[in-house]
This record gives sequence, structure tokens and C-alpha cells, in this order.
Amino acid sequence: MSHKSEAILVGCSDPRLRPWYDDYLKRRGFGADGVDLVMVPGAVPALGGEFSQTQVELIADWIKALFDLHRFDEAVLTSHEDCGAVGGAGVYNDREKEETAHIDWCERAGKALRDKLPDDVKITLVYVTLEDFEKFAV
Repeated sequence: MSHKSEAILVGCSDPRLRPWYDDYLKRRGFGADGVDLVMVPGAVPALGGEFSQTQVELIADWIKALFDLHRFDEAVLTSHEDCGAVGGAGVYNDREKEETAHIDWCERAGKALRDKLPDDVKITLVYVTLEDFEKFAV
């Protein structure tokens, strides 16, 4: 183990979220070099099974590999409104339906990851809106 990370942040690579990621990590008190990042398009919906089992396993295995290297204490899984990887907001035509879909992906992603990590690693699920950022933690 080269060093210990405080957490891992798993989220979408959408650049609109970068200010939120930076702010969230600062508010949580995580150091700049104390957090592993996994940023891929639609990361949490993919981990939640939206695309294929292969993608679920790939992302879960990346997270597990980073845990084995850095022994983080918390995994923060984020999904966001208007995610292009799942078709964007226009697919839903209803913010409530879109929110429900993302919350479901967050919950399924958390369950998929739970099997890969020790029980003492906290899993935090967050749904991020683009206008008021971080509507709530699931």
C-alpha cells in the first residue's frame, strides 16, 4: 500500500459537475490528495446495472482495486440530473421520474459495491441537481 486515501468519489465525467465535486470534497473536509476518483460517463447508473453486467463488474473491480491499494474509509457514489450517458433529462419529461431513476441507480450501485468492500467502509449515495447542487443524499 503506497498511501491511505480518506475516500473514493465515484461519479460522472460531465464537466458541469466539477465545481460540485470540488466543493463537496472541501465541505466534507477531505484533503486534495486524500481522495481517489473514478470519473466515467454515467458511472453510478452503470454500476447500478443500467447498461450491462460487464460494466457493473468493471467499475466495481476498479473501486475494489483502489480499495486494495489505498484502504479508503468511505465510498461516495454520485449520480446527477441530465446525465447524457442515460439519455439526459429529455428522456423523462418529468423531473420527479428522472430523480426516481437516479435514486434507484444509486441504491443498486451501493448494493453492488457492498459485496466488494468490507462492511466497515461507509457507502454514501448522493443525487446531484445542476441548479442547486446536491439536492440530497440518498
